[in-house]
Amino acid sequence: METKILVTNKPEVEAVKLISEDLSLTPPRLKTDGEPTPLATGYNYCTWQEDPNMPPVQYLRSFNGELLKSGGFIRLGETPVSPHSVLIHNKKIYPVGSSLQYEEVKGDPEGLTDDLVTYEQRAGDPKLLYRYSSRHARVVEGDVMDWTFDYLPYAMVVNENGPLGVPYICQQAVISGTYEGRRVSFLGAWDRIYRSTTMEATYGKLFKYLNFIGIQPNGCLEYGIAMIFGDKGVGFYCKDGEKPIVSTDVKFEATWSPVAYLGDDTVTFTKATFSFADKEIHYEAKWAYRGWDEESILSLRKHGYNMTSGAWYEGSTPYNHEKSFTFAESHEAFKDKI
Repeated sequence: METKILVTNKPEVEAVKLISEDLSLTPPRLKTDGEPTPLATGYNYCTWQEDPNMPPVQYLRSFNGELLKSGGFIRLGETPVSPHSVLIHNKKIYPVGSSLQYEEVKGDPEGLTDDLVTYEQRAGDPKLLYRYSSRHARVVEGDVMDWTFDYLPYAMVVNENGPLGVPYICQQAVISGTYEGRRVSFLGAWDRIYRSTTMEATYGKLFKYLNFIGIQPNGCLEYGIAMIFGDKGVGFYCKDGEKPIVSTDVKFEATWSPVAYLGDDTVTFTKATFSFADKEIHYEAKWAYRGWDEESILSLRKHGYNMTSGAWYEGSTPYNHEKSFTFAESHEAFKDKI
C-alpha cells in the first residue's frame, strides 16, 4: 500500500481539553491541509463487575453520523483465552443498523456546561439518547440504563500524520447512573476514528493496544493509552498533580498465549509492559471477548484478533486500584508472527 505523505505541522499525538466543536462530525482541530476530516466510526464503552465471583459485564455501542452500527452487552470469558457470552439486553434495544441521525443542538440540554452547541443521537421507541458536550456525555438505552460520562481532564488526540494513519480521539470518563434500576459507578471511555473505518492495524501489521484507567484508594486518578502498530507507537499518560505525558516512542514486552477455542494460530498477550517516556505500564489479562452481539461477533472473528480485560499498574512496584478499567486488544497476532 502506498504511503500517504501529509503536509502538516501538527504534533502526532496531543493531550487536549475538549471544546464543543470537537464533538462535531468534522472537528476543526482535525482538518488536514485545510480540508475537513469526517467521522467514520465512534464508540462508547465501559466495563463493570458487580459480582466478584463472576466475570465483568462490558457494554459497547458503535455509531456514525447516520446509524447505530453495532454493539451490545456481554459477559466476559472466564479466562484471557475463553469465549464470552451475549446478554439478553441486546434484544431489548434499537436494532443494530437502524437510522439514528447525529444532530447539533443549541446549548446544553443537560445544564452541565456553558457550551453554545452540543450534539446528540436520539430515538423514541424504545427511548435512546446519546448526547455529547465538551465535559460530559449522557447515554440512555430503554429501561436498561441511564448513564452520565464525566470526562477526565485530558483527551488523547492522534492526528492524521501520527502512527495510526487516521485521526483518532479518545476521551476517558468516570460513569455514574442506573443499570437495571440500580445505582452504579464505574469507568469507561468513548473513541472516535475519522476519515477511514480502518486503521493501519488492519493492513497486515501486528497491533497491540491498551486503554487503562485507575482510581487509587487515596482517590488519586491516573489514566492513559498505549499502543503499537508494527514499529509505530503512541503513549499517553495522565495523573492527578502531574503534567500529561505523550510519546510516539513506545516499547513493548509480553507473554502471549494461544486462543485455543478458535482452532487456529491466534494468540493474545496475557501479560504485557508498555514503556514510554519515564513510564512503565504493566498489564495482566484476566478475562476475554471477541465482540458484543451476534452480528459483530461474526464480523470480528477475523484471524489473529482478540480482546481482554484485567488489572494494571504503573512503575516497578505493583499496587491495586479501588476502581479500574482496561480494554486491551491485538490484531494480526499469530503464533509465528509475534
